[in-house]
Formats: sequence, structure tokens, C-alpha cells
Amino acid sequence: SESTTARTLSNSDNGKVIVCSNSSQIIVTLPSGLNSGFGCTVVQSGTGVVLIEGSGGTIVYGFGNKTSTAGQYASINIYNAGTDTYALEGDTQVPPFVNTYSLELNGTNQYLSFASAISTQVYAMSVWFKPDVTITTVGSIMTLLSGSSANHLTLGGNISGGLSDELISVFPTGAWYYGIAGGSIAANQYHHILFSWVTSSSTNSGNPGYDIWLNGNLVGNGKGGTLLPVPFSLSSSFEIGRRGNGTQYFDGKIDEIAFWDSDVSADISTIYGGGTPGDLNKTSVVSTAPSRWYRMGDNNGGSGNTVSDVGTNSGAVNLSLNNTPSFSTDTP
Repeated sequence: SESTTARTLSNSDNGKVIVCSNSSQIIVTLPSGLNSGFGCTVVQSGTGVVLIEGSGGTIVYGFGNKTSTAGQYASINIYNAGTDTYALEGDTQVPPFVNTYSLELNGTNQYLSFASAISTQVYAMSVWFKPDVTITTVGSIMTLLSGSSANHLTLGGNISGGLSDELISVFPTGAWYYGIAGGSIAANQYHHILFSWVTSSSTNSGNPGYDIWLNGNLVGNGKGGTLLPVPFSLSSSFEIGRRGNGTQYFDGKIDEIAFWDSDVSADISTIYGGGTPGDLNKTSVVSTAPSRWYRMGDNNGGSGNTVSDVGTNSGAVNLSLNNTPSFSTDTP
């Protein structure tokens, strides 16, 4: 019997029938290193769909990418098909997209850091966030992404001094920004930001640079300072939820953070989805799946000290939680 939303299988589960009864989505994980010939059966006895996943290099195959139970009382047999490789058979379907969790940061000392070395060129980034306070051009500054004082995605505060009324700023040395006198981003509701590197843009005088979308709308990319001729790259020094110098902590909830190594500005309407996140691995949502994608708990059962990287890049780089941020079921 399994009543939680997450179960990692072990050799002691060989030959068992595991009955999953939770009403929320349940993730059953096949880790690497299980004994040769490992197999078991998983049954969905409750209303929560059971998703079968691999971790640590384990591969799970389902015919037609069907790797979850098809509904209540469905069962899936898991067969060993080689070292750290498994095939599924039974009452399967393509996993439905479910966004159950976000991550809440307290604005004081909580943030996320990359658990191992990372190198990803950021052509685009998408993030959902729900601030606990109204963000204004003259109020406190909050940082969503930062690698150092010179590389960050920052909200509010007219931060640079050399520009005017910045509400959203993308800083790879110089700045691309959305500035509006008296502008604000409302507290206690979810918002979406996408910034994407475009080679030509009416908001960038035909030059390559970052365009910025807020809640599905192109809000511009005023620019100032010495700008990079190419997108910046993530490195192991990057953090989420605070400035790289340990200031400007984000206060609120964040969800569905994704990075691409290509321009996805043409997909903004489906990425934003009218205010509801979608499955970024589906071509109906985005033409190119994200190279790094952090679901803020949905692939970790809303528990633990890690957020998994479920992007397409080989060699997943997970996020570590610092100072115990809490998972929340408040999602966009």
C-alpha cells in the first residue's frame, strides 16, 4: 500500500503489487542499480494518476510514450529490459500534465542553488511567480535569477540608476529592461515573465537582444550600458531567489522555471497559456523543449531538499534548496 505522492522503488519491491491510493498525482521512481530481472506491478486504486519515471540514468519505455496509469483501477506491469532499462505494459496513457506544487521563498534567507556544475547558454527563460508584496519602480528590489552583481533577472526598484523606471531588468553586463513610470506588478497573484534572445526586434532597433514579455504581452527591451553581443551563460555560481551577493531575496512563490538554448519568442502565447502553465515537452505548447526545466516539486512529490532538472540536456543539473524553502500547493 502506498498512500503518499512519491515512491522510489528498491530491490525489496521485486515481485510486489504496489497499490497507490492518493487523490493527487503519484510518482513512482525507478532508480539506477536495481538487481537484474527486477519487476513489479503498480495499481492506481485512488483518483490520482500514477506516473512511472526513471532517475539516475534509468530509462523507462512505454509504447507511444504512455508511462502513466490510464485511470482509477488501472494497473501497469514493470519489466526489466536491460541494465537500468525498463518497459511498461498494461493500462497506460500519455501522462497528463499536472501542476501541483510551487516553491515558497520567505524574502529573508531562502534561495536555490545549482547542485553541480552547469553550463547553459540562456537564449530564453520562462518563470511564474507570485510576489507577497507589490513590486514597483521605487520599492524594494527582488531578484529571480542571479549569477553575480552583473548577471541577473531583477524585479522593481529602478535598479541601475543609469536607466529610468525599471520594473523588470535582464542584466548580462548592460541591461535590457521594461521601464514604466509609476508601473507595478501586483502582489498575491501569479505573473509570468519570458525573456528571449531575438536577432531582430521592433523593440530593439533591429539588433540582437533580449525581448521581455509580462503575462503574455511584449513590454519591450529598453537598453543601456555595455551590452553583450550574445546571450549570457548559466554557470555554477548562479542562484534563484536572491542576488549573487546575498541580497535582494525574492519574497513569494515561484514555479515552472525553464531555460532554452534557442529563441522561443514565437511560442509566447502557448507558453503563457492564458495564465495557466502547460507541458513544455509538447510541441502544442512550444516548438523546442527547454534544455533545463525545474517544476518546483512536481517531480519530487513536493518534499525533500532538491528540485529535479527535467529538461532535455544530457547530464541533469538539479537545484538545491537553501534554508528550507517550503513547497506549496498554490499554483498558477
